[in-house]
Amino acid sequence: MNARTLLTEHHHVIERACADLLQRGNGASFERIAAYRRFEQAMLDLLRIEEELLLPGYAEHARDAARELRDRHDDLRRMLFRVGIDVELHAPQDLDRLIAEVRTHATREAPLYARAASHLPAGRAEQLADRLLRSSAMLGRVGTNGPEIAVRRAITKALGRHAVIESAHLRIDVIDDEVEVAGTVDSQHEHDVAIAAAERVPGVRRVIDRVAINP
Repeated sequence: MNARTLLTEHHHVIERACADLLQRGNGASFERIAAYRRFEQAMLDLLRIEEELLLPGYAEHARDAARELRDRHDDLRRMLFRVGIDVELHAPQDLDRLIAEVRTHATREAPLYARAASHLPAGRAEQLADRLLRSSAMLGRVGTNGPEIAVRRAITKALGRHAVIESAHLRIDVIDDEVEVAGTVDSQHEHDVAIAAAERVPGVRRVIDRVAINP
């Protein structure tokens, strides 16, 4: 299966997550929040995979187009974060707009995928397949029960109280009583505040620190 097919299949997974989310309406429930978090995680996984495995090579071929795609990735991350907060508050005003934007993603990146299908080295193609498969599998098990969602919500609120943190660039994954915080911040202080906020949440036994500091 080539890179283009793999990426298209992963988009189908995201589409199913979108459909699941829309079917849940605006009710306040752990299940609805979990549906959004599964959708969000799949999208964040895809953005990271593209940036790490596809865009560097694409930039050698089309530098301006690659830069524009990175900018759009940043826009999507900000939208995902803002709508995530709204979902937590049971008032997702921009959810339809976010999903419409996500649904244009494959069309927008068709040239990137076409380039990857014919130019992606074998080693990177194997990494791509592995990471996309793991991302799809995670959709079915991350953040699917009440306690996990409660921990995620508490961490999100704790991070939101610290204005110095650019929370849109942080990702929070919860599995049982372990929390992984990943992403980038601009200083050691922001890093320390983010990790401390996660550690203070009741029920968290271990925090896995994958937060990098921008050079």
